[in-house]
Amino acid sequence: MFKNKPKCLKSGIVFLSNIAFFPQDCRLISFNSRVLKDFLGFIRLNVCLFVTGIGVSGYLLFNPIDIRLLWVALSCFFVGAAGYSFNMRTDKEEDLINRKKINPFAMSNTGAILVICFIILGAFFSRFLSTLSIIFYWIMVVLDIVYSYFRMKKIFPFKNLFTGFGLTQVFFIGAANAPITIETITYYFVISLFIFITSLVSDLRDYDGDKAIDIRTIPVVLGYNNGKNFAY
Repeated sequence: MFKNKPKCLKSGIVFLSNIAFFPQDCRLISFNSRVLKDFLGFIRLNVCLFVTGIGVSGYLLFNPIDIRLLWVALSCFFVGAAGYSFNMRTDKEEDLINRKKINPFAMSNTGAILVICFIILGAFFSRFLSTLSIIFYWIMVVLDIVYSYFRMKKIFPFKNLFTGFGLTQVFFIGAANAPITIETITYYFVISLFIFITSLVSDLRDYDGDKAIDIRTIPVVLGYNNGKNFAY
């Protein structure tokens, strides 16, 4: 029994050491989870997936299913991530009012590097598509930068028009791999109109914050009740 004591004592020390380090591991996991959450919020993952869906829909409506579908999805995802992360960096004042906080990536150099990486990645995948699709990819990049950098949302009615009819240019990244016809343009306008109305609903939610910092949305210009009637 006495001979086993040192071995038991050693095992106990190892066990207690593991317990002592466990809280540190928990803090590391918690930190990584928080960073991941901030990153996904920075690119607005749900919006990126929505944008990707628009581009993929454009492709599937007019093209056969092949490897290009993957390139369309990746191009659309990264152009969406680039646009919304760049917008996050220019919308710090609005986010502080509407969401009561600013995303850490929006205030750091890491965020700027990520925006550039997203643009490069999207451009890389778009090169496997048609020339017209590549052109529409760069149109999206330019629109995103101009809209955010020059604060176009403060000029009525650019905010709602861009969300409705500028954002949906991503439809052509997929659709333009086939010849563009009247049917293609019709689908584009139907999708754009739907998103335009959806953007009005979102603006009603952010009405107080947008009004406080003079974001010229339709609800702010027309008034909350008139904007609500217009949307519904």
